[in-house]
Amino acid sequence: ANQTIGWTVISNEREARAFAARLDAEPISSARRTSISNALSFASTLLSSSGYDTNRLVIDISGDGANNVGPAVDATRDALVARIDAALKAMDASGVLQRLRGEWGF
Repeated sequence: ANQTIGWTVISNEREARAFAARLDAEPISSARRTSISNALSFASTLLSSSGYDTNRLVIDISGDGANNVGPAVDATRDALVARIDAALKAMDASGVLQRLRGEWGF
């Protein structure tokens, strides 16, 4: 897995168009295998090391096939969700979890 373009804050239309142009200029990478599980793990690592303070984390994966290399997707996803849940529970002492539950409805 790789990160085509590093973390970028996009706060207006001009910045969005510049980012789109940078992305469009990148070569398309193609492989004969698809590892959704490795993409989840890589995305998790990127999110935890982004250096940005945010109240929303999203992993959005698009692929061209089923997971046919790497660990099982279900196990990888479940481990990622468990890590996030543990982190939320650790923050619960400061009331953050209650606020998130109220805002996000979970």
